[in-house]
Amino acid sequence: MSQIISYSDFVARAGVGELRPLSTVEEITHMAKIANALPHWFDQRRATTLIAERVGVDADLIHRLMALEGKSWMA
Repeated sequence: MSQIISYSDFVARAGVGELRPLSTVEEITHMAKIANALPHWFDQRRATTLIAERVGVDADLIHRLMALEGKSWMA
């Protein structure tokens, strides 16, 4: 997959639509890492919020997951 450089790319090509409430932590973490690689902080935030909505959790939980991975822009 070529580099995802915007929020619209993330929505269209990252596979975030396949996330469900029963997705594994590994699947969610993979999507969060793609979101974290977006160049603009606002796109990162929107992507993380979308992930949270898809899996049915609060966006802050996704941010804490990324902080545990040591890759959070929110830490």
